[in-house]
Amino acid sequence: MTAYWIAVASAEHVRRGRDEGFMQVSHGKAAPLQRIKPGDRVVYYSPAVTLGGKDGLQSFTAIGKVKDRKPYVFAMGKGLQTVPPRRDVGESQRGADSSVARCAGIHGRQAELGLSAPLQTLSGQRSGFLFDREGDGRGPALGLFGPDVQRLALHPLNASGLPRGARDKLNLIFIVLADSRSEHPEDGAAMDATTPKHLLGISGLGWRPPRCRRVALVLQGGGALGAYQAGVYQALYEADVQPDWISGVSIGAINAAIIAGNPPDRRMERLKTFWESITGRSIWAFTPDGDVFRQMRNAASTLMTAAFGQPGFFSPRFPGPWFSAPGARDATSHYDTAPLRETLCELVDFDLLNSSGIHFSVGAVNVVTGNFVYFDNTNEPIKPDHILASGALPPAFPMVQIGSDHYWDGGIVSNTPLQYLLDHEDGLNALVFQVDLFNARGPLPGDIHEVMARHKDILYSSRTRYNTDVFRRVHAWKARLREVLLKMPAELMSEENHRLLEELEHQPEMAILQLIYQQKTYEGHAKDFEFSGTSMREHWASGYEDTKGTLKRKDWLVIPPPGGGIVTYDVHHDYHR
Repeated sequence: MTAYWIAVASAEHVRRGRDEGFMQVSHGKAAPLQRIKPGDRVVYYSPAVTLGGKDGLQSFTAIGKVKDRKPYVFAMGKGLQTVPPRRDVGESQRGADSSVARCAGIHGRQAELGLSAPLQTLSGQRSGFLFDREGDGRGPALGLFGPDVQRLALHPLNASGLPRGARDKLNLIFIVLADSRSEHPEDGAAMDATTPKHLLGISGLGWRPPRCRRVALVLQGGGALGAYQAGVYQALYEADVQPDWISGVSIGAINAAIIAGNPPDRRMERLKTFWESITGRSIWAFTPDGDVFRQMRNAASTLMTAAFGQPGFFSPRFPGPWFSAPGARDATSHYDTAPLRETLCELVDFDLLNSSGIHFSVGAVNVVTGNFVYFDNTNEPIKPDHILASGALPPAFPMVQIGSDHYWDGGIVSNTPLQYLLDHEDGLNALVFQVDLFNARGPLPGDIHEVMARHKDILYSSRTRYNTDVFRRVHAWKARLREVLLKMPAELMSEENHRLLEELEHQPEMAILQLIYQQKTYEGHAKDFEFSGTSMREHWASGYEDTKGTLKRKDWLVIPPPGGGIVTYDVHHDYHR
């Protein structure tokens, strides 16, 4: 499916692209260019004629079609140290893009990146108008906006007055708001899992707070505890909070694939199918009330899992690794995950996962180098092997070969993919739901079983505080660098300095909402390996209730003010940093 993208750059930069048949975005960053596919269309908007200019051009200036050649680097010369990547753009189809071109005031045959006259409004009056990514009237940062963009505003045009062809094409990718107050709740308005649908924003992209450009769902590893994440997603789904970036490790990668690999109206059905199928084995016909009986029953469930595996997930190897020759297929793991591959192929539409516009990433560890890697659908097509690799926890599960490399579960190095999101420097304000299955906090152990449980919690818990502290320090240093650049005399500012200053003007703000599973008193160190249906339903219900409680905290569901950096919230400990 062809995607439409809006790129923002000065008219002079667009003119140079026209002359030489290429495009650059985001101050020469490679990642945005890699997200664009051959055949996609790019519409350029120019806030000014020159970089940093105050002439108020505020017009769409070009439309073009992306060519097959991948992004490539090009030395700009003039003493610049950078080699900004480019992507070739050529002639855009006249028929396919005519309505979009009329909407943007781009008339006639578009050859390469030909510049147009400023936008013509619906009344026929020439008007350089404000194209605004946040809905606050300040205009956009330079960059590229596409399938993950959530709010764009055209002032003073009304979205309902746009030509239908243009509205249909652009709004597959972009929201066009005439008055954000009429489409969204007032700033700080209460929102919970029962919020009326007419308050939840524009259909298809769900509710999000003002100034929020991304809603991310970050899913930790944790085996059988992963049903908690399914409950979290159910509450988000019912509140029409729809993530546009889903990242996971281990069981979090599996849940993430089921969510991203299905249309919204089928996600809950597929999640329930997965969890009910892998926990369908009966343990006891009746369990008496009391923690001691639940401990006994959970122990029996764990032993059955160890002996027989779980249907649709993994099965034991015979004779097993201890009795297999080195190099044999069964020599490196206790279980075979072929059933999980079949389950993934049945429940996940990988073509949709790679083309729906949802940013998807899962983490794994290279067995030979020990390096942590992320498989990201903006960089490569995601296949079942990528999900299996993220969940290949040794020595239970086998390593997974992808290309010439072999991978294990990403939880060996980092069980929460939050850092990958924080390192993604694209300047987008984000509301992040981080779902953890192991709690870094816990009581002092009193016996060897509690020691083993506490050890596992600490080993696999997230490093959220460390990650956010590092993010704050980097954010503070960037703010200081911006102040220094603002004080530099204009004659000493190079083009690279201008690009850096422009980038520093748009540092993102993030609100991270932590949802951490709270262990029951009768659960021991094998809680992540206890796949009974009863425990699954309890975990699911816990995630659902925790998320409903979080969504009722309207003071949490806001993006920090400009310059605010990052804040974190926890529904159980109610801390705010």
